[in-house]
Amino acid sequence: MLTPESRQLFSFDPNIVYVDHGGYGVAPKEVQVFRAEMQEKLEAAPRPFFDLECRAEWMTTKAMVAHRLKPGRSTIALIDNVTDGINAILRSLTLQPDDEILITSMTYGAIALAARHIARETGARVVEAPVPFPAPSHAQCLQSIATALSPRTKLAILDHITSMTALVLPIVEMIQVCRDRGVAVLVDGAHAPGHVPLNLSALQADWYVANLHKWYFVPRGCGFLWAHQDRQENLMPAVLSWGI
Repeated sequence: MLTPESRQLFSFDPNIVYVDHGGYGVAPKEVQVFRAEMQEKLEAAPRPFFDLECRAEWMTTKAMVAHRLKPGRSTIALIDNVTDGINAILRSLTLQPDDEILITSMTYGAIALAARHIARETGARVVEAPVPFPAPSHAQCLQSIATALSPRTKLAILDHITSMTALVLPIVEMIQVCRDRGVAVLVDGAHAPGHVPLNLSALQADWYVANLHKWYFVPRGCGFLWAHQDRQENLMPAVLSWGI
């Protein structure tokens, strides 16, 4: 809940109480002003901006994000949102018939749909591990993952903080359960930046994708994709264009 002082930092309608920042984040007024200034700069001279300045600005922003999130020797890519990034990863996988993708009962709906679509295309299947609600213990979470894994599991998609229920899952331990079984791990961290400390290289995931337009208070349409250095070679963006 915003205090009267902090409420002044945003452009909220004074007649509403906004409680869905995790769904549709709102940038503070100061950020909105900077965005407007950048938009004016672009519109004043589009060609020079895109030809001479855009890439440098992009790389500066990416470096600042990386500095905050400690990606180690690996790097990050700026993306529109988590769904965009996870689709890129799923489409880069080489799956065989009867391979399995593990999700949980807390997996965000759009991600579950994407995983099932990719599975149908390749003859693989999606296995759902149940996560108890409302207050699962760490042991219950770990046991659920361990029970759902099989020798055919090629990828586990795990939430750091769940979308609909706001549970902070024991992500480090869940990742380790998968790694002990030789299973690659993709973490949906949509709600984590700004909520919990993040050290990407210390998590030992294969991929970590998150949004910055929720609790990091940047304009909508900004997130990042981190890939361990061993997982970068075959990773392709969802849309192929310049810079590939």
